[in-house]
Amino acid sequence: MNSGGKNSIAFALLLSIWAPTTTSAQSFLGGQENLSPVEALVMTSVPEAFTDPLAFDIQVASHSARENRGADRMLFDGETSRFKMRGGYNLNEQWRIQAAIHYQWINKGIADPFIDTWHKVFGLPEGIRDIRPRDVLDFNWFEDGVSVIDVTTRQNGFGDMNVSAHYLGKVNDDGSSWQFNVAAKLPTGSLDSLTGSDAIDVGVGVHWQSTADTRWRWSVGANAVLLGDIDLPLDVTRSVVVSGQVGAVYSLSPNLELGARLQGHSGVYSSDLNNIGGETLQLITGGEWWFTPAWALRITVTEDISVDRSPDVTFRLGFATRR
Repeated sequence: MNSGGKNSIAFALLLSIWAPTTTSAQSFLGGQENLSPVEALVMTSVPEAFTDPLAFDIQVASHSARENRGADRMLFDGETSRFKMRGGYNLNEQWRIQAAIHYQWINKGIADPFIDTWHKVFGLPEGIRDIRPRDVLDFNWFEDGVSVIDVTTRQNGFGDMNVSAHYLGKVNDDGSSWQFNVAAKLPTGSLDSLTGSDAIDVGVGVHWQSTADTRWRWSVGANAVLLGDIDLPLDVTRSVVVSGQVGAVYSLSPNLELGARLQGHSGVYSSDLNNIGGETLQLITGGEWWFTPAWALRITVTEDISVDRSPDVTFRLGFATRR
């Protein structure tokens, strides 16, 4: 099937499940993937159930990492941008289905000046930014001297689609609730343009959250994903990725929330390079403002706690609607 046909199917599936609905409260901090050029190819965690009938995100991730170990070496210098749309529908009080699709651009680091200022203001390390030229796109990874990834020109296209089903447990007397999640990543993207893995990933996860009538909400989750067979020059993809997250949200007012979330996952690839084969840990901070009864503005910033194993920084601007 050509890419146009796959993209049409993806949009049809997404729009077919869009309907105004509500679920128990969920955090706006969810839905932020690791946009590393190689780890973004796969599904590293299972989506959680969310409250939004429809949501849109614009994400911009800056890459600036380099590592050399003998015949193994990598350099990620550039930028990944995504426009993501997701929707969901409640089948009944316990079951919900969701889908998400995105369009992705890989290009030069056009946001470098802003990110340099961001790092200086908050005292964050610059890494290799001080010694790398501006406006360069260079994603390359060599394993045992064999080129696995080599991208130096702009890439764009529709990415892989996620579909998921969620069993929502009833809210307990203490204000907590559980959900059980299953998901699949469908190959609507393309490995050639680094918009997908050309393989199907499937995963399961559990998620707990407090929903008591207080200003604070807490959440924790764990996932396991079975990765499909990626057609790379070397057989370096691991079979299973496990991930987890813990987060907290504080309500300043009924319409304004601030929050933070730690999320991480195990290594996706078998490599002696720490930046390729190591575990990942990210910190997401941000806020959500319902500026009308029907629309919310979401702004988050994601930093790489395990340095260079995920994008240097990822900015997200999002909008969501509700009934």
